[in-house]
Amino acid sequence: MSIEISRESLDYTSDKCGRQLQYISDCDIIVPDSQPDVLRILEVQAVEQINDKSVSRDYINIGGYVSYNILYVGDDEENALYSIDYSAPFTQQIPAKGADDNVKCHITSHIVHTEYSLHNSRKLNVKSAVNFMAHAYSTEGISVVTYAGGEEALPCRMGNINSFNVANMAEHSFHIEEQCQVADGFEISRILRYSVETSDTELKVVVNKVVVNGNLVVKMLYLSDGEICTSVNEIPFTQIIDAESVQPDMYTTADFCIKNPEVTRELDTDATMTAFRVNADVCVNVITYDERNIDYISDIYSPDYNIGVHRVDVCASELADAVSGQCIVSDSVRLDNGDIIEKVYSLSADSYADGAEVVGDGIKVSGSTNVSVLCKTDGKVGISAVNKKVPFSCVLPLSREFSGNEPRCVAGVITEHSSYSIDGADSINVRVVLKASAQLISEQTVSAVADIDCDESVRVDKSSQAGITVYFVQSGDEMWDIAKRYHTTSEEISSVNKLEPGVKLSPGQQLLIPKRN
Repeated sequence: MSIEISRESLDYTSDKCGRQLQYISDCDIIVPDSQPDVLRILEVQAVEQINDKSVSRDYINIGGYVSYNILYVGDDEENALYSIDYSAPFTQQIPAKGADDNVKCHITSHIVHTEYSLHNSRKLNVKSAVNFMAHAYSTEGISVVTYAGGEEALPCRMGNINSFNVANMAEHSFHIEEQCQVADGFEISRILRYSVETSDTELKVVVNKVVVNGNLVVKMLYLSDGEICTSVNEIPFTQIIDAESVQPDMYTTADFCIKNPEVTRELDTDATMTAFRVNADVCVNVITYDERNIDYISDIYSPDYNIGVHRVDVCASELADAVSGQCIVSDSVRLDNGDIIEKVYSLSADSYADGAEVVGDGIKVSGSTNVSVLCKTDGKVGISAVNKKVPFSCVLPLSREFSGNEPRCVAGVITEHSSYSIDGADSINVRVVLKASAQLISEQTVSAVADIDCDESVRVDKSSQAGITVYFVQSGDEMWDIAKRYHTTSEEISSVNKLEPGVKLSPGQQLLIPKRN
């Protein structure tokens, strides 16, 4: 008996890492000689940047730095505001068992806590806790049998599997340089602090290309003739990224980050110092997933011949759902020195997600928002800052039913908008609008037939089998299993017992099983 076999190749992605690691940046910072002593530190803000990542056997190696901006009141006659910029390099080695040069790394990071202490008026210590989430994706191919037959069809049991795998992952970067003007014609005496972020990012997938667009948001705190001023500018961008094998119907995500930002003041066309130049690298990590659904043979036998069945375990992930929605973070921050708030200079809100789980019919995303407010007060120095970590959680409704076991949730948040209102003499109400997104990924392992051997010279030995066997159905029995046990077919058993095809068997039910010649 010759058997014709059809196979289908199936790629599946395994994560050799999938772990979170925390790194503590600890550094001593000296006040530059050109600046006065520290009277009082107002704020310390930290931003992390990953510059390098590579894979060695069983490890992911990353390197970068944490950039600090220290805002302080100087011990000079005017008690003026000053800033210090400092970069602390780091290297980390993350365990990833089984990783080699062929894996693709995806690293996300965020700072969860920053604190400082003043040694003396010329030296301070700053510590930041940075969380890294590391993945090392390896794509492996496997072949499964989807059809087996010939002159006579073999009884087979079919299975179905959904496959959700990383098809393409690549990091792209492009440079943006733009001259901007401050509002109201104020001249820039000294830049105290700036931040460069992306907002309103959108993603469009076409054949072999990904189009990304959004805005570069530049926030600057500066001095103009001794007065504290702020400026917010938006720079729109559109970029076309080559992405091999990407199709419009593929599920695609993109992470945005800013690297090497620089903001410098410069003369405007009217020879006033009312302009500044922005330089930044926008990095986009594009991940495209391949979703496939295939039918495969999970078991097969021959009623007449001994056949060898070779099996393989197939590990597959399925995108059970992808949801997004708004999350509102609202809280009051209060001065603790008794001063009265007269004006708010700046508000910054840095949010991150640190957990996600299925709760009822939704995915609960939780995390924290680090709020920092710089304000003018009626106190002696006249400038105060308040920082607060505000926890948040929101539930994103699932868009379809989910029946898998032990799902894996992947979540993230992006700050869309932040605002404030002075709420009383010493309190500020802060409202932050976040866009939360989450993916629900179901993982399963199934056994599939990978190959079949048949020796036509070796028939099944039925010499000990009775001509008619009376069988009483046990709990969990299916007709296919009974037919396989007695080297016959489901059709023959159904015919002898006058049963409709596909009928459900009941425990204790009597079946007559004839011996197949």
